[in-house]
Amino acid sequence: MLSFLTLLPFTLILEGAQYASVFGGAAGAGASGLGLLATLCICGFLHFLYNQFSYVVLQRVNPVTHSVGNTMKRVAVIVSSIVVFKNEVTTLNKIGTAIAIFGVGLYSQVKRLKPNVKK
Repeated sequence: MLSFLTLLPFTLILEGAQYASVFGGAAGAGASGLGLLATLCICGFLHFLYNQFSYVVLQRVNPVTHSVGNTMKRVAVIVSSIVVFKNEVTTLNKIGTAIAIFGVGLYSQVKRLKPNVKK
């Protein structure tokens, strides 16, 4: 909360005009400024919860395992956006997703073949 209160004046001074145009655009699209503000607050809170959850998971698993899980999360987000929002899939998207899935599969196979050695 302290960081929010400290940075709020700087944010308003440096980026206040951009926020005004966004709220104006939302009003032009039929959305209320208060509704947009509520949506932004909800998104910020959900991202905060995601970060907290990520730290909890990181404390319980190997950092490499955490990184692999994060990679799979990104792939899931890409696939979900393609299915739900009908986003265009470029060749670069396909190659990147294939590399990520291949890397996770390769890691899983190596992890399965080589048992965990505790020191």
